[in-house]
Formats: sequence, structure tokens, C-alpha cells
Amino acid sequence: MVISVVITAHDRKNFLLDAVNSVLNQTLPRDKYEIIVVKNFKDYDDYLRSKGVKSIYTEEKPTGNKIAIGIDESKGEVICFLDDDDMFTKEKLNVVYEEFKDPNIVFYNNSVIYINEKGEKIGELSSERIEEISNKKNLLKFTRKLIFNLSSECVKKDALDPAKLRYVGYSIDALAYLLAVDYG
Repeated sequence: MVISVVITAHDRKNFLLDAVNSVLNQTLPRDKYEIIVVKNFKDYDDYLRSKGVKSIYTEEKPTGNKIAIGIDESKGEVICFLDDDDMFTKEKLNVVYEEFKDPNIVFYNNSVIYINEKGEKIGELSSERIEEISNKKNLLKFTRKLIFNLSSECVKKDALDPAKLRYVGYSIDALAYLLAVDYG
């Protein structure tokens, strides 16, 4: 299994390398994941290529379209998302890799740790594991237990439809979840 991490950026350059480096410094062996950066600027391209990161330039504005481009370019069976101003903990992809060994897992959602610009923890929001959604009528009941934050989500690639994500500017995190529920 390969995991694809899709990082999107639009006009913001401040924290992009921190986001990329947090993925490069995972405990999961590098041959188990790829990194795809989709952005509207050409800064950092040499650095990204030197680290084996696929860098894609686009002038598209909607975040959903950038994500769709990243999914289209991905080779992984699992897609993890990361915003340019967020970071992964060192063990995130290892946990995701272990979770998706279960063929019934379609969607993974992790807790959020808030940090300041110095990297100091200033808060946390926990997500509860949802073992099963028995039917779509229970959807609203269960969504209250999830943190809708795109950087907290990983989804089986087959569940994602880039055509449905294209041109969506906001709430892509909720849409990814709903696509996963619809998939099964």
C-alpha cells in the first residue's frame, strides 16, 4: 500500500516548507508514501524536487480543484490531505498505514493539536473513533464526533471523485467525509 499526501497552497508561502518537512520526517518509511504539492507559485520547486516531492503549478483558485489535481496525479491507494499552514506529527502516516490495512476502513480522522508559531502546544481537539455507521440515517448523529479539518483526514482513493471535488472552495473536509460514507 502507498499513501499519497496532497498539500495545497494558494498565495501563502510562510509555512509551506514546515508542512512539507513534517511529512518528510515521518516514522513511516519513505517508500510507503509520496508527497504532492499543488500551488499557485513556483517558489521552492528546486528544494521540493530534491526531496522527491512532486510540485505542481496551477493558477486554479478553488481549493477543491487543487485537491482534484493532486488526486489525479497520485499513485497511492489512500489520500491524506495537508493544508499549507498545518503539520503532521511524526507518527501520523505510520498510524494511517496501520489503520488502512483493514480493508473495511475508508475514512480516517485524527485529533488536532493547536500550536503557535513557535511550535508550542496551545490546545487540542479530540476525535472519537467511529467503528461503524449502520445506515445513512445516522449520519448527522455521528458527524458530531468528527473534527472537520482537511489536514485531519485520509480517505481511500477509490472513494474520492475528483469531479465532485473540483470547483469546491470550502467545506472540502465535509465533502470528503460524505464521499467516504457514500462509498461504504
